Amino acid sequence: MSVDYQKEIMIDRRSSKPLDEQVRNQLERLLSSARVINDERLLSAKMLAHQLNIDVKHVEKAYSKLHKDHFIRFDDNHIPYVSKYSRILGFFDKLVFIEEGIESLGKKPSIELLEFNIIELHDSDLIDLTKFNDHRFIKQVRMFKADNKPYIYLEEYYSIEHFPKLLEIDESYAGKIYQGFLAKHYDTIFSYNERLVNVHVFDQEFADKMEIEKGLTGFKIDMVYYDQHMKPFGYSRTYSLPHFYFEYGIKIR
Repeated sequence: MSVDYQKEIMIDRRSSKPLDEQVRNQLERLLSSARVINDERLLSAKMLAHQLNIDVKHVEKAYSKLHKDHFIRFDDNHIPYVSKYSRILGFFDKLVFIEEGIESLGKKPSIELLEFNIIELHDSDLIDLTKFNDHRFIKQVRMFKADNKPYIYLEEYYSIEHFPKLLEIDESYAGKIYQGFLAKHYDTIFSYNERLVNVHVFDQEFADKMEIEKGLTGFKIDMVYYDQHMKPFGYSRTYSLPHFYFEYGIKIR
């Protein structure tokens, strides 16, 4: 995806804020907006400094801070790329993939695709369907595992009305639909998640899926996704074992 850095980064030479902070803050906002995708190549410090008409040392300092905070990574030639850590998952405001959360616990992550198809929604307790003329959604269901044991059960729904190109995808994309993928094809900014987190008692159906005893408690996280115009375009429902978030909070924060 092509980025117009001169529009994205506005340098205020009259501001008391250092130039490297101005560059860093605006790049961080860009990297968190889903207008860039994982592993997308960014401009070198020298090229970006030339476009912004500032000394390269300011960009190098900004890049260094972004690298330290896992927003970007460098290859062997010190070319910056978008780091997958910058993709917003939204769970408890952590800028991290579920896989990285599992890895941080010293466990091996894996993903099992359980369902991937187009469905027609007639009712939903999460999203207002009266705002949609077309009630068809892509439904994607995945189980995230740690050391081959279930940890996170994630259902995602994306509006066909908002993303008609989803009708053209084939089975090779099953399980791979996510915010960065959609942002490649549409001028959509994933600007806001409306999130509700509840303690959940697992019934027999989910106890079997999560390989736990019926009646144990975990988390249920419901999220509705909004674009830059504050219009909903999809939602997700997640079930998680409790110790994932307890350990995750201790080790990540």
